Amino acid sequence: MADDPTPEPEGSPAPRANAGSGRGQDGRWQPGASGNPRGTPTGSRPRSAMELDELARDAAGGLVIAMARAALAGDVAAAEVILRRVWPVPRGRAVQVPGLAGVPTQNALDAVILQVAEGALPIETAEGIARLLQTRATLVEVEDLKREVEALKASAGPADGAAP
Repeated sequence: MADDPTPEPEGSPAPRANAGSGRGQDGRWQPGASGNPRGTPTGSRPRSAMELDELARDAAGGLVIAMARAALAGDVAAAEVILRRVWPVPRGRAVQVPGLAGVPTQNALDAVILQVAEGALPIETAEGIARLLQTRATLVEVEDLKREVEALKASAGPADGAAP
């Protein structure tokens, strides 16, 4: 036994042999301590993913040629795939929504939904417009509340309790 005359209190867990390993006395990992300090190197990828990438690199030229031939032969799906890669859908451009000009904010969302239903507006564009309309409605509501608070303050009189 050790020369330490102080006995361990009854019921307390015995100290672990892995002290300094990042684990607490209860054996759990402490915050910020890794169970695998050397771990997987940053940026590494599974071997299967790397092998698939290599296969794709080797076959990419042949696939493009095969798709182009199929598209030229009338395969609409192949033509669509090629066109989407060569001529992607434009994003972030200005849009004009018919029927939205002059419409009050509360009715504008209905006009946008109608445009989507009629196929005149892509749903992604409609989602962006809906977010803008929600932001506008929130700002209008905040401004209305500010005016109401100011009116209440004005009608309440001086705040220091003195008579006017």
